[in-house]
Amino acid sequence: MENKGLDVKLTDKASDKANSIQLRLGNVTTPQGQSEAYHLETTTDKVVLTANTSQGIYNGIQTLLQLMRDNDFVDACDITDWPAFAWRGFMVDVGRNYQSIKLLKQQIDVMAAYKMNVFHFHPTEDIAWRLQSKLYPQLTAPEYMLRDKGEYYTEEDLKELINYCKERYITLIPEIDMPGHSAAFKRAMGVDMQSDAGLEIVKNIITDFFTTYDVPYLHLGADEVKISNQKFLPEVIALTESLGKKVIGWEPDLVWDIYGP
Repeated sequence: MENKGLDVKLTDKASDKANSIQLRLGNVTTPQGQSEAYHLETTTDKVVLTANTSQGIYNGIQTLLQLMRDNDFVDACDITDWPAFAWRGFMVDVGRNYQSIKLLKQQIDVMAAYKMNVFHFHPTEDIAWRLQSKLYPQLTAPEYMLRDKGEYYTEEDLKELINYCKERYITLIPEIDMPGHSAAFKRAMGVDMQSDAGLEIVKNIITDFFTTYDVPYLHLGADEVKISNQKFLPEVIALTESLGKKVIGWEPDLVWDIYGP
């Protein structure tokens, strides 16, 4: 609000005074998506925003900001809004083309404005592996990258992005592409990802990753690849689930074969 030129003073006491913005947790009934729904009403002297949850309040504030013109709100509106889809995602492939944290944050801010809630972060590719590993620092060595050499995301960077997303009710989903799209892994480690040695390295990376970062999912890619090691995906999936995380993949046939109907 202050960025829009308003002088905002916060209070935890309800007020019906003129020139006030009231944020209320209350009952907003919608056909679906009630945890994210909100009701927004503006008049010439007051704004009332009601939602079932803090996430709904946040969504309503995004709409409120978009209703502003010349440091003032639209005089009168009555909006009840809810999501048509539970999963509203945006993917950024930084494995192929590095992007700065500043630029990624700008995109996350735009996501929040559009009420998108899943940031799909793709930092590993044939071109480069851009995710810092304390266990295998050679993965991010410049000589094993084909583009934007030496550019990668540190542990501090990724934690910052995860928290930045959480503050905007967005879930960051990392994609560590496997076993395809892994040429950078092979260049750095000297072994194919589907080899027995490669599989053990991947398991170590996954275990360390979820010890370090607080995210609920792992996207493992699993697309555009010939599976030569039939135990690779089942073991990776079993390990990830044993760590309390959910697994996502691109290739439906592979996932179907592992999980069954």
